[in-house]
Amino acid sequence: VRVPGSSKVILPSPNIFCTQSQNTCPGRMRYLTFILFWSLVLQTVARTSIFDARRQSDENLIGKIVRHVEDNFIQSCEKVSVDDLRLPSLCGSWDPEDCITLAVEFLLLHMPARDRGKLSVAYLGDNVGLALVARQVFPWASSEKIPWKVFLNDVLPYSVLSEPRDNWRHVLFRYLRKIFRLHKVADSMEAAILINEKAWEIVSPKIKFVAAPPNELNHYSPFEVMQSHNASCTGLSIFLTFALRSVGLPARVVGVPHWVKSKSLCPHKDKDPRCGNHNWVESYVGRNGALAEWHFFDQDSSPGKIDVGWFFPSDTDNQVSNSRNHSIYATSWAHTKHLRKDFYPLNKPASNFPMVWDWKDESIPAWDVTKWYHWKSKKEVRESMQKQDEISLQ
Repeated sequence: VRVPGSSKVILPSPNIFCTQSQNTCPGRMRYLTFILFWSLVLQTVARTSIFDARRQSDENLIGKIVRHVEDNFIQSCEKVSVDDLRLPSLCGSWDPEDCITLAVEFLLLHMPARDRGKLSVAYLGDNVGLALVARQVFPWASSEKIPWKVFLNDVLPYSVLSEPRDNWRHVLFRYLRKIFRLHKVADSMEAAILINEKAWEIVSPKIKFVAAPPNELNHYSPFEVMQSHNASCTGLSIFLTFALRSVGLPARVVGVPHWVKSKSLCPHKDKDPRCGNHNWVESYVGRNGALAEWHFFDQDSSPGKIDVGWFFPSDTDNQVSNSRNHSIYATSWAHTKHLRKDFYPLNKPASNFPMVWDWKDESIPAWDVTKWYHWKSKKEVRESMQKQDEISLQ
């Protein structure tokens, strides 16, 4: 009902359809159904408009990033000019033909909410371009050696946890390319081992471990670590992960929120520093042409070695799968439901990667890799053999 002399509209009261003495009111039900129907229609239209606008915005952003990559990392001439990071093509022989667009789409689709609308086209484009350049320049990172799906999830991403977003690829790529010109390596495993030896020397004095207070951080992002020349295990693991990714090697951060130790070592359990968190690194590498698989590094504490760390297997064997505080986790860019499980054997989907310095942040996708470490140490085999021995004795 329109009020005379006014633009105000008043909806009729549903009570006009029935009297007070009636127990049921068909008119009122028809009125409420009418209002509910049109409310749903208007909500659907509004949501569709928002979705279309967001999709159009995403398509525009994808186009801008793709053009940035093509303008800055592709050259039409036949001569490959690696020094200025321009190549005739960025797609390997086993990659999709539209690899640039697909890489950009994957990066944006799984981008953390904290980054949306805050990172420039140049920043995102440089990360995509340099990741694809590394895939062409370094033989161990080629499309024949690193599956496309693994590249997308564990090489392409510009971040690991919630660290400040530094433009690290240019710096680490150029530094490590010089290292590899001085040191010849035969395969991706040798390349990863060399990186764990030499990456810390990017500044002088070299980067070293300095413990942070329990459940806290000291230096977090790659540039913070380089500027301070030190970091705790978390900062060092992020730095090494990015160093590996900068030359095309898939890498991820692994860690435990709390160790499971004896009461004599941790009488107050998780509250004791000796049962505090620890982080390290895994890389998808292989030796002598063998198929790549996940191996771990304890950053800068076991030079020249792989699958060796002070925590393995004595501490990792005590960790419990699916236990939140006491599981072993590995980071992921995309939610694990979007990934091929055969590239991540014995990895169990987890709700998120727990960060003890920020428990409320549950935004980092993760795998529960506790069972993988038990398999790696043959814990389950030993336990099975022990049970068989006990049965034999009985």
